[in-house]
Amino acid sequence: MSSKLQEIKAKALAEKKKQLSSAKGNVESCFFHQLKEASLHPRIIKQARKSGVLNLSNRGIAEMPDIVWNITSLTAEETKELSVSIDSSEDDKWWDYVDLTKLVLASNTLRSVSPNISNYKRLNVLDLHDNCLSDLPSSLGELTCLTKLNISRNQFELLPDSIFSLKSLKSLQAQYNKLRCLNDDIGNLSFLEELDLSFNNLKKLPHCIGFLSRVTMLNLSNNELAQLPVEMGDLMALKHLDLSKNKLKSLPALVEMLHHLEQLYIQHNNITELPLLTNCKSLKEIHAGFNSIEVLSTEFVETISNIKLLDLRDNKISEIPDNICSLQSLERLDVSNNALSR
Repeated sequence: MSSKLQEIKAKALAEKKKQLSSAKGNVESCFFHQLKEASLHPRIIKQARKSGVLNLSNRGIAEMPDIVWNITSLTAEETKELSVSIDSSEDDKWWDYVDLTKLVLASNTLRSVSPNISNYKRLNVLDLHDNCLSDLPSSLGELTCLTKLNISRNQFELLPDSIFSLKSLKSLQAQYNKLRCLNDDIGNLSFLEELDLSFNNLKKLPHCIGFLSRVTMLNLSNNELAQLPVEMGDLMALKHLDLSKNKLKSLPALVEMLHHLEQLYIQHNNITELPLLTNCKSLKEIHAGFNSIEVLSTEFVETISNIKLLDLRDNKISEIPDNICSLQSLERLDVSNNALSR
């Protein structure tokens, strides 16, 4: 009996080693296969139904299981269990659910998003950053409650048309993509407050950018912009404007209409002259280093009376006007690496 038992154990051990060896070479695909076939762990599903939040970030998933797009659908096993549980006095009523409001699928290897995402009519936050996406389904535009969308660090060359139907959108993060231009429909996002398009390949902006009258933070740094439309002056709510590391030679004069502007970043461009900022009474910081500015005029200094930080390093300024001393709020002035002789 002992010999027979040892033989059975040996065969079982050999079979186990064979299975492990087969799986070793392709762990990721096995994990993906398990997700597709076995769906999500029941605990994850129940937690999402209870909290309204589903977070599947950083799992290396190439294609989400079908249950992700309809988290409230009961499986056959759950349906069977429900017939027993619903009449019981369980404190944990797992079959109850709240609408999904936050979906995080970041840091995976997704190449597509299911059209069934439109099932989540109450979704407020959708985080798809750090994937391999180059398009989004048209049904995304049906998410009328969506206020925050993060599609940064993907492969988008154009913003999908479905985004422009998101009338409630307040924050759009699309940095670190391959955007070459912006559709005129960007102006449809009238409730937008935060727009990050940094680290793309934008060469120009549409005139409709001026319709984004509620935007307070606009980041266009690290692009290929050579000029800006005059409609930039229509962004009346703007507080933070980052245009650093582009190819700008000047700023439109109507920038002075940005009454609420507090921080202006224009370093690492080819700007030769600073515009008068007469109406920018809220301006606290100007970062204009690494340009080709030759003159710091008396008139310009007069328009920045409330400035706290003025960074003009690495330019070609040869003289500082005497009225620089009138800037009573100034805390930091950097004019290093210029052409000053005194």
